[in-house]
Amino acid sequence: MKSTALLAALVVAVLTLCASADPKLRSKLGDQCHAVGDCLPCAKSEANENWCRGTGHKQELLCKSETANTTVYERCIPPAANQDFSVVLTFEAAMCGILALASVLLAKEKKKHMSSFDLRKDPRQPSKPFQT
Repeated sequence: MKSTALLAALVVAVLTLCASADPKLRSKLGDQCHAVGDCLPCAKSEANENWCRGTGHKQELLCKSETANTTVYERCIPPAANQDFSVVLTFEAAMCGILALASVLLAKEKKKHMSSFDLRKDPRQPSKPFQT
């Protein structure tokens, strides 16, 4: 019994979140609405309007009915970032490539400037033989 009530409350909550704040838009069940513009920030004068309260952003919708076409606004969630994630990954891959190239070139340069004494040393021998 509790799970049914919980499920019903969850369904109501989801429908409430998905529903528009503009009652004109959702009350006309016969209307066909589609997005016309992008998700834009609301003007300061629109801050108290239903479509701007939750997120501070609005999206223009054009609703076609049998009698007339009406324009309404609906709240929307703005995109998190304008950059694609692939741009960030490309930059990171380029930086890793530069790091790998610099490491290889540094190792070659170190080998070039080794003294004859350094070349004779056995790398398996400790540099301070009497310490354990």
